Amino acid sequence: PMAGGSGIPQVKGVILGLMKMKWLRILWVKILAGAIGIGAGLSLGREGPSIQIGAVAGQGLSRMLGRTRMEERYLITSGASAGLAAAFNAPLAGMMFALEELHRNFSGAVLLPTMTSAITATIVTRCFFGNGTSFHFVDLVPLPAQYLWYVALIALICGLAGIIFNYGLLHIGAFYHPKVFRTQASKIIFALLCAGVLGFLLPQVLGGGNHLVDQLAVTSYPLAFLLLLLAAKYIFTLISYGCGAPGGFFLPLLVIGALTGAVLANLLVNAGLLSAVYTPNVIIIGMVSLFAASVRSPITGTLLILEMTGDFDHLMVLAFASAIAYITAEILRGRPIYDALLQRSLAASPDTTCEEEKNPHRERLTSGKPSDLRASTHEADRHRRDQALREKPHPRPRYPPSRRRLPLHPLREPKCRNTKAHGRRVECEIKGSGFSPWACPLDRLRKRFKGSTGSRVQRGWCGASRRFL
Repeated sequence: PMAGGSGIPQVKGVILGLMKMKWLRILWVKILAGAIGIGAGLSLGREGPSIQIGAVAGQGLSRMLGRTRMEERYLITSGASAGLAAAFNAPLAGMMFALEELHRNFSGAVLLPTMTSAITATIVTRCFFGNGTSFHFVDLVPLPAQYLWYVALIALICGLAGIIFNYGLLHIGAFYHPKVFRTQASKIIFALLCAGVLGFLLPQVLGGGNHLVDQLAVTSYPLAFLLLLLAAKYIFTLISYGCGAPGGFFLPLLVIGALTGAVLANLLVNAGLLSAVYTPNVIIIGMVSLFAASVRSPITGTLLILEMTGDFDHLMVLAFASAIAYITAEILRGRPIYDALLQRSLAASPDTTCEEEKNPHRERLTSGKPSDLRASTHEADRHRRDQALREKPHPRPRYPPSRRRLPLHPLREPKCRNTKAHGRRVECEIKGSGFSPWACPLDRLRKRFKGSTGSRVQRGWCGASRRFL
């Protein structure tokens, strides 16, 4: 089950200490099943499997070298960063994704390993697949500043579309509730049948959608056909992801944003408000705005689109659109998609064995030597033992206390309701059935007399006279 779906929520859960991954099993299952699902035409992306494969590779390296949990989390984050950088040939986006989305913390201890791993993965990828970008936009014209009002409007609409996308992705499970989808295999078979039908009727929506984005930039489609492509891609993405097949929705999300931008560009051009030469610009703005509204990582989205298009002249426009879409999603109180998926996974199957890993800072960061590892293990055991003693209530004494003076509560003096002195011996008469843990210790001993009411004379330590009866 940990190999199904995108894999990014699982990686976040492992980094936070809420989940555990069997790295060797997930490694080969994710590679084979992800290749089969994406190759069969399902509307899934390669970035989710790439991120999880890199994460489990880092975890496996940590286990083989015997590193501590803190170092293992850094290796998992570095592997995830390398996976995204290799998937999209985007090292800056991979590094920023690890900081902004996985850790939510711009720490120097995380920055250096993630940057190194992302750059290394990009170099290796370019040695095998060349220096080409994911999207091919030719002759992009910078958008003038007078059209920033249109950019804000497009980002606002795409922010609303991001909320709708997240809602559909989180509730697609209700579609697979009928008894006909009782097993996991039946869900995957249904998604494959939908892919076969769409292969004859609308083949543009199959797969991730890189070629569809390139066609939108150079081809002028009618508005009705663009709306059909948008609806089909959105529904087929939900069906493909909801079946549980290994694969992400990162790239389909960008394609849906591109289709939304193409629809808005068509409307603006037909209304005479925008020139047709700026249609690729609107498509790019739609992609970055939908990503920022859905994932809630505007800096990662801006760098990712810049690197995927290979044009950094649109930095200001894309950053402005990401900010507007992010603010729109926050105002509408939408949840970040990966955080929502992680919470749903934890609610469905909580992993109680990960309680000890929630705070890795309890352990000392060691060098991996056997002596250091033993010291770290002893320190962790001592922490768990102390925590168990703090949580376990202390049993009340079954016998009267000894003759020594008992410690008093610092904020409340022990009280004795009635004291009668008879020479050196004192009797403490306690009236009523009330019990207070910070009263005279005789009150605590009254717990032995269950259901007792009225006055009762007991012998023991008297808090008022500070004597033993």
